[in-house]
Amino acid sequence: MSKVIPSALILVLLLTTTQAQVVYVDADATGADDGSNWVDAFDDLQAGLDVATAGTQVWIAAGTYFPSVLVGGAEHRFATFLVPSDVELRGGFAGGELSVAQADPALHTTTLSGDFGTVGEPSTNAYHVVTLESAGPGTLLDGLTITGGNADAGAFVTNGTRGGGVLMTASSLTLSRCTVSANLAGIGGGLHCDARGNSIVIDRCTFEDNQGGGGVLFNNDGGSESTTTVLDSVFVGNTRSGLLISTRMNAVIERCHFEDNTYASSGGALGLS
Repeated sequence: MSKVIPSALILVLLLTTTQAQVVYVDADATGADDGSNWVDAFDDLQAGLDVATAGTQVWIAAGTYFPSVLVGGAEHRFATFLVPSDVELRGGFAGGELSVAQADPALHTTTLSGDFGTVGEPSTNAYHVVTLESAGPGTLLDGLTITGGNADAGAFVTNGTRGGGVLMTASSLTLSRCTVSANLAGIGGGLHCDARGNSIVIDRCTFEDNQGGGGVLFNNDGGSESTTTVLDSVFVGNTRSGLLISTRMNAVIERCHFEDNTYASSGGALGLS
């Protein structure tokens, strides 16, 4: 005997099976600290990343968060936010929102900071605030401020002088509505990407006052050609170019603003090699 399933039940089942898993993070949360909702949100971002799997959205409330996972060495400056592949990190929440559309990064600043040593002393900061390794095309950073990284570990450390704000290796990424500011490195002060055949999208972002090797540096040391798309973004006050693109990269740059970026031997706004 066949049974008729009410349409309302079908809708609930569809929503249940298609809705992305959400992990909640709020530095001020005082609940069960399990990330299941805003009341019981993790108060540490890395705890949220530790349980995130491909397809997970990590919603992060306004506040300042410091990295803690050691990548590349045992000294505390190797601490970084290691982002899992195909996970979405979304900032700009006050806490209590029910949808990503309610997030407002301009009103609710969500900061990932490498300034966890002596405040204001870069020599004690994290080498890389955010790290991506072999991240897939579903990886997203949205509505975040990334600041205070200082990649000055030296040439004898793998990537020791690359990517103070964001260090990407063999990874894809969409970076949207983010501010990457006041990071330092030998090359790629704000963001250093060794794409190795992967694609990167930067959309409505600001790169400001990053020092060393450009606000953003894209290259492709191995693999097939990569594509970089930069849309509606601002590059202000970065040293050694606002945006550097080199080595087998196809680039699309549209509706971007470059101001007061400097480089003694190449283009201050945009450098190509």
